[in-house]
Amino acid sequence: MRRSCVALAHPLTREVGVYLEDEKNEYNTQVYYPMRQMKQWYAQREITHARGWLYNMRRSESVNAQNGLAFNGDGAFEREMKRKGVQVDKYPLPSTVATKRTHEMVLLRRQRLEEMSAGAMESARVAKKADHPSAWYDEADGPLNQHFLRMAQPAYAADICSLPEKPLRHGDIAASAASASSGPRVTEHTVDAEVDGL
Repeated sequence: MRRSCVALAHPLTREVGVYLEDEKNEYNTQVYYPMRQMKQWYAQREITHARGWLYNMRRSESVNAQNGLAFNGDGAFEREMKRKGVQVDKYPLPSTVATKRTHEMVLLRRQRLEEMSAGAMESARVAKKADHPSAWYDEADGPLNQHFLRMAQPAYAADICSLPEKPLRHGDIAASAASASSGPRVTEHTVDAEVDGL
């Protein structure tokens, strides 16, 4: 016997039953549409609207041409006023040319602002640049990523891309930096050596 497919609640549902009490949606949840179905639905709506708009434009152009007007319905008086720069419509609709020009002006203004702020941003980068990296610059737990080091190099004055042969330790780097900045570093070994010399 052939099974009948009855779908009362929704086109995408199958075998929901004949009577209302046979409905499977017991918790009043939203029906789930697959993403492909949603995309197809929106695309079809857009196609239908664009096709209808195009057909209406074609019909109106033909009718205006038959009536001796321009393709947009303007007569000789309206066209002459527009040619002289006089606004004919009380509430003119925004044209695509005006929209594109506005977008172009926004982009040009943004480009000009970026050019003006380039110097200030560069000075801010130089002011924020540190001499040496912090405790993350350590290979105790594993090697450092070369790609990340190349990306982080502009933030530091010292060269962090050229790693030594053996794994580096952040404590050794801090010690060498301190000794380079404040002269010879005094440790208990140097003190013992001086005491032995006495």
